[in-house]
Amino acid sequence: MNQPISPNKVSEKERRRAARIKEKLIHSGMGEDEAEKQSLRQAVEEMESGEGGGTNAGG
Repeated sequence: MNQPISPNKVSEKERRRAARIKEKLIHSGMGEDEAEKQSLRQAVEEMESGEGGGTNAGG
């Protein structure tokens, strides 16, 4: 399993993204603690892979 992500090493943009993901996970029935862990991990992974919105490279 992946190492836990330290909230102290996460950018503000990743924190905002994680907050939105967390709300969706809680709304879908996941517990708050697990949703917090999973949302932070997902937000960081999205930012590292270039997903999660932003500008479109197409023209």
